[in-house]
Amino acid sequence: MKSPLSGKRVLFFAPKFFGYEKAISNKLTQMGADVVYYDERPKNTFWTKAFIRINRNLIKQTINDYYTTILSQTQHQHFDYVFVVNL
Repeated sequence: MKSPLSGKRVLFFAPKFFGYEKAISNKLTQMGADVVYYDERPKNTFWTKAFIRINRNLIKQTINDYYTTILSQTQHQHFDYVFVVNL
């Protein structure tokens, strides 16, 4: 039986969290998807995580720059799905 994800391209955003992002990406790949993964946070440092939780506006420009870079890297690619995990 063919998977519904067979041959589909998935743009996947998730925080790095105990390897769950890798497990999810691997499962999507096993189901036939071509997965492009990005961390949903601009950096995975203690301070970045703290600022995001306290007040995102403190690092708003960093976040904007990060997602602008992702958009420029993927703007000419086709994706069938965008999958976001946000903790």
